[in-house]
Amino acid sequence: MRHRADADRFDSRLGDPIQRFLAQVVENGLIFGVRTPEEFLRHFSPLSIAQALRNEPERRADILEVAVGMRRRLALHRTASACGRVLEMALLNRELDPAILVRLFRPDDRARVLEKQTLWGYVTARKFWAPKPERSHEAAREFLLVLDEAVRVGLVHSLALVDQLGASKLAECLPHWALATMLDNLVCQAGKPRTNDQPIISLDVLIEHLPGHALWAIVRETIEPALSSGAVQAIQAPERRVIPGMVMVAIEESEPLEIDLSAPDVQPPEQPLPVRTARPSMPDMTRRGPGTDGSPRR
Repeated sequence: MRHRADADRFDSRLGDPIQRFLAQVVENGLIFGVRTPEEFLRHFSPLSIAQALRNEPERRADILEVAVGMRRRLALHRTASACGRVLEMALLNRELDPAILVRLFRPDDRARVLEKQTLWGYVTARKFWAPKPERSHEAAREFLLVLDEAVRVGLVHSLALVDQLGASKLAECLPHWALATMLDNLVCQAGKPRTNDQPIISLDVLIEHLPGHALWAIVRETIEPALSSGAVQAIQAPERRVIPGMVMVAIEESEPLEIDLSAPDVQPPEQPLPVRTARPSMPDMTRRGPGTDGSPRR
């Protein structure tokens, strides 16, 4: 379910984290084939694109010059409405490829001049998080793209995401190997500064095994309020060595053992640990005699 190499990814230069997230999720969705130029133009017509650039004649002229071959001196004097009509006619007459028009409308310009709420509506139009008997491969790819971009720009931290999901939900949904990997990463990273480059569990594992609505609710809590207010309250990693609260540790085939690792002094659990059968003792290699050094008895 992974995308192509990070070298293929688009990285926005916008300063606003919400704009940067929208620019990257829209463009990388087009790069990786999650969305198509035709889908983009169904949400944003040539006229709406030109109107969004109404205060930027240079940008409109750039598009007209390449898209339809209009001379730049004439393109600079075209109004936004006239520019939109020319582009729409070129599309209707199949003289303009939708992919070319979408490419000419630069990724950072889309996030900068289009309404954030409208762009967010395009991103979420297919409701890829909705519960289904089996989440389709395409929906899972789209979910991974959006969640991955939110982590990359710092809106969501993978450790905080796991923290908000809760230990009981993780223990209920994740397979034992995924829990073991997550706990191993927590132990290895203990005491080190947290960064987005240090995931404790792969995002595609979370998407595959956890309910989509639970993951999506956490992302929406950060992004949707910021679309209207402009203030971003990113989901930050907790300033603790491990996940706060109750960490579920599965020991062999026994019931999960609950240990509060967020307490300053961890007390021994009241639940007794399962009794392990004693392993056979190793032979005493200091004694010399028949068979003790590995040689066959005679």
